[in-house]
Amino acid sequence: MTVNRVVIIAVVAIAAAAVAGWFLTGLGGGQRLLEPEAVTGAVRVDPDTVTVGERVSWSVSFVPGPDGFPHGGRLMIRFPHNHFSTVPASEIYQDEAPEAPGYAGVTQPVSGVRLEVRPIEYGRIGIFLENNGPDLPGEETIDVAILNLPAPPVAQNDFLFQVIVDRDGDGEYGIVRSVNPVRVLPGAPERLACVAQSLIDPGARPWIGCRLEDARGNPTEGLRGNLHASVTASGRRFSSMTLARSLATQRFEGPVLAQPGVYTIDVEAQTDERVLSTATNLVLAERREDGRRLLWADLHGHSALSDGRGTPEEYYEYARDVSFLDAAALSDHDWQLTETEFRRTVDAAEQFNARGAFVTVPAMEINIRGHELIYFFDTDRLATVRIGRVGGAQDFWQELFADMAPGVPLTSYKDMLAAFNDDEILIASHTTLSAGMGTPRGDPAPRQSLIEIYSAHGSSECAGCPRRRPTATIRKKRRSVIG
Repeated sequence: MTVNRVVIIAVVAIAAAAVAGWFLTGLGGGQRLLEPEAVTGAVRVDPDTVTVGERVSWSVSFVPGPDGFPHGGRLMIRFPHNHFSTVPASEIYQDEAPEAPGYAGVTQPVSGVRLEVRPIEYGRIGIFLENNGPDLPGEETIDVAILNLPAPPVAQNDFLFQVIVDRDGDGEYGIVRSVNPVRVLPGAPERLACVAQSLIDPGARPWIGCRLEDARGNPTEGLRGNLHASVTASGRRFSSMTLARSLATQRFEGPVLAQPGVYTIDVEAQTDERVLSTATNLVLAERREDGRRLLWADLHGHSALSDGRGTPEEYYEYARDVSFLDAAALSDHDWQLTETEFRRTVDAAEQFNARGAFVTVPAMEINIRGHELIYFFDTDRLATVRIGRVGGAQDFWQELFADMAPGVPLTSYKDMLAAFNDDEILIASHTTLSAGMGTPRGDPAPRQSLIEIYSAHGSSECAGCPRRRPTATIRKKRRSVIG
């Protein structure tokens, strides 16, 4: 059998793209999301292994499958929003120098299938195709080449292109599930990062956690020989030791800090190419009669069950073994979680909880006044409350661009809060510069007692922070397509 291939080349740039009317039929108002089993077709992405940040010429091939790709059919290829939200568009795209990487241009050597590259909110990019020609058979392959697009900056095993199809333009659309994941490898080691136990008794050994990182902060390998640590107090270096041979990430005991005082610990590592050195945070050696400890935690994060990366189990494993945290909470978005998925996040928290060593707290991001975080401290009580959503939007694309409402909650916020005593839950405001996400000033959620210090964007610590980002504008009703 001869299989025809429609080849479309797109060299992407945000500045050169214009919003076109031909793909703006709108998915709001009567549009329908097909069940996954009703969406035929498969997507192949090459290369399937890349290194963080490298510029890649991607090939995205769509085979329609038994239902073909009829006249009027539409297809959108996009990249997960958490990829482009971590890379400024100005570093990826430009439209002034055709000979430079990232220049925008579209060529369409085959008539019938029309392509356009367009920016969408949050700096995301969509590649939109429409079949204006004859019906294409199921074995036809539509190839889209995307040139000089940077690979994600975060190492991961499951980076997925997202492909959405409205096969005959009738408003029934679906997400193509058969897409191979891309493995994103870390780069070469560029720096050493180490943290130490912040508060200890005199005469004890603080633990030290170290990892080799690439230029973008991803844990990587490349150490040869041993790690060496020396202790400094009041500007005087007075002891040193050789630590056990390290892997990419390792936690171990440091030198004895015999006297009360404030210390820093210098650590040195030999890689294949050079010596890397760093200093830990300050360590206070002081006997405290009240038994209090200084602990570090990350209490807001998402897995791929909502709009993050990886599994709930991988989230906690990274927090414990790579970030060397004392505590963590996974707080996936409630509107993206089914009851089964929420229970999985709770089970993961239970699995990784180790009293006195690594504390985990079941949590969720909710929407009472704006965006809030709720933490659950009684898992027995939690097991009696049905939490999760049925139907509705499953991701940000469906919520913002398909104009779909969130699913129906199994238990209303009012009833959910009423099911717990004050000592069984804790509610905090989600603080961010993005419009519509933080709790409105002066109107806290019921039983809210904390305000989150949110630093993922470097945006909430001070008015003049060097990494401060402008407020994002969210258009809640955008009637665009798949287009």
